[in-house]
Amino acid sequence: MKLIVMVPAYNEEKTIGKVIKEIPREVEGFDEVEVLVINDGSTDRTAEVAKKMGADYVVSHKRNLGLANAFKTGLEGALKFGADVIVNIDADGQYNAKEIPKLIEPILRGEADIVIGD
Repeated sequence: MKLIVMVPAYNEEKTIGKVIKEIPREVEGFDEVEVLVINDGSTDRTAEVAKKMGADYVVSHKRNLGLANAFKTGLEGALKFGADVIVNIDADGQYNAKEIPKLIEPILRGEADIVIGD
């Protein structure tokens, strides 16, 4: 099974690298864990930093379309890249990426189709 962690980002060159590095690349129940950054028309080096710091995929909007559109692009991209499970986190480090294994436990146990954390 494949887990893709998607990270919508707009002008987050200062934080995106740390966020990517904190995403666990091995999660029990998954053969693969990949990172998809959705660069929402950033005018800084967000896309470049994301690639340099290990994002598996960077999809860029030509201009800023807003979070809802970035989220939609991320979902479509994650499915295209073969995700069985998709996790969304913020590019500013608001969420603790180390909690991803706990977040998806109910999905792996077949108890939930979606889990929302805060």
